[in-house]
Amino acid sequence: MKTLKLIGVAGIAAAVLLGASRITSSFKAGASISLDEELVQEANALHAAFDQYRETAPMTFVHEAECDAAATPQGVIIADACFTHPEFPRQGEQVAYHELSHVLMQRGMYPHNLDQYDRLKSTFWDLPRAPGLDQLPWFRIFNESHYNHSQSTHPHDDHYELFASALSVFRYFPDEFARNYDALKENKEAVRQAGLAVLDLLASINPDKPQEMRRILPQYDKLRKVLEEE
Repeated sequence: MKTLKLIGVAGIAAAVLLGASRITSSFKAGASISLDEELVQEANALHAAFDQYRETAPMTFVHEAECDAAATPQGVIIADACFTHPEFPRQGEQVAYHELSHVLMQRGMYPHNLDQYDRLKSTFWDLPRAPGLDQLPWFRIFNESHYNHSQSTHPHDDHYELFASALSVFRYFPDEFARNYDALKENKEAVRQAGLAVLDLLASINPDKPQEMRRILPQYDKLRKVLEEE
């Protein structure tokens, strides 16, 4: 068993500045829980992989009746319900991956890759807007909930969410993404550019560690090939 402690309320509030995932007021500072190591083994392995590529931040588990999570400058907070009462297989692991992607993006900004951040933001805004934004095929293709049928994530919110959601889809549903991309009938070029911008930003964060990057995204080369084919 392992006991972990929640970081302070100030850290949670700061998550808003990160474009982080949904944050609930029920997270309480100072709460502590015990979790069986086997429940969080895969999430801890993910955290180690992210940390090897670019030092991230602590990952903390708190007691909540429902799955919830947030990324802050001080660390990633995940409700234990994501692991103890998952709504779909490997929910806790996938939630951890999404939040760690937020931290990676925030901590991976350097003078050498600022153009990649600008490019991702530009390609995000090149994805057309219309009523029912979250259901538009060119946004749904990057939305984890389209694949795991969970509560909706929100890649349509901003380029921070696009990065975290797209990486999660690329990691856990690469074949499904490829099929959906092949079948896409509208705005395929905009999706292609957004997907490539996500991959390029990921690779730019630590270009001296390509093997470590591929531990985060094992299907990197396959996905790049899918998106680069005309």
